[in-house]
Amino acid sequence: RNLNDASGTWTRMAGNECLNPITLGHTGVSLVIMVLLLWLHRRGQRTTRFLAAAYAALALLGLYIVVAAASRGSITSLAVLLPLLLWLGWSKGARLWVGVTLAGIVCALPFVVKHVLNAGTDLSLYVGSREAILESESVLSRYTVIADAWQQFLQNPVWGSSLIERNSMLYPHNFIVESFMATGMVGGLAFCALVVLSIKKSIRLLRHHPTMAWAGALYLQALIGAMFSGGLYFAPVFWGLQGLVLAVAIPEVTPHALVAGKEKRPNNIIPLEPVR
Repeated sequence: RNLNDASGTWTRMAGNECLNPITLGHTGVSLVIMVLLLWLHRRGQRTTRFLAAAYAALALLGLYIVVAAASRGSITSLAVLLPLLLWLGWSKGARLWVGVTLAGIVCALPFVVKHVLNAGTDLSLYVGSREAILESESVLSRYTVIADAWQQFLQNPVWGSSLIERNSMLYPHNFIVESFMATGMVGGLAFCALVVLSIKKSIRLLRHHPTMAWAGALYLQALIGAMFSGGLYFAPVFWGLQGLVLAVAIPEVTPHALVAGKEKRPNNIIPLEPVR
């Protein structure tokens, strides 16, 4: 757990320097996402009670980790991606599976929160009020660093000012702001273009490529987390997922090709079977 120096009490779940509340929270989000994708992907397949119970247990574990870690970035990632995945499942016809998932979440969440509070996690300190979310000391310090980093970019708009924010000597905990601060308009616009392309490709993977949907979902999670914490240099997972998303090919099947039994494959790096 992470010790709150101000009160001297244990406030939220953590492991060590590597498995801090932020990393741990995102690990829980990834677990929930992967279980949900596997669950929705089983639409139309026989699912035993044991397998359904295993999915439920893993999803419950992931949800518990997210709540106990009390990381705003991971909670935001889950709040954005969970409705997105459920909506995509609903639009693909998995309405019964989506309904079961929603019912499970609604039933489980109060018990998870109650257990987390009983275990000693002080949720009110991080997400319990508007002030905790928007006006806490850590949030205001992030705002200050981001504002100073953007101001330094405006002072050196072409090539950027520095690899770190020069007042706090930290990275600004926002990848887009950091890209402009460190590399100016040239690198910042190039990074934004990569992000836009990756978002579009991730959505296409989620909609049209079930076997690689996990890559798109995890990239979107990493991107949302990148708006709250971390630095460009210390983000191998983000860069790896972005490269994977951009590299995966999504074969396009024209109506004529469907009749003729032929498929049109884009000339991308990783050819995969089309989803008809």
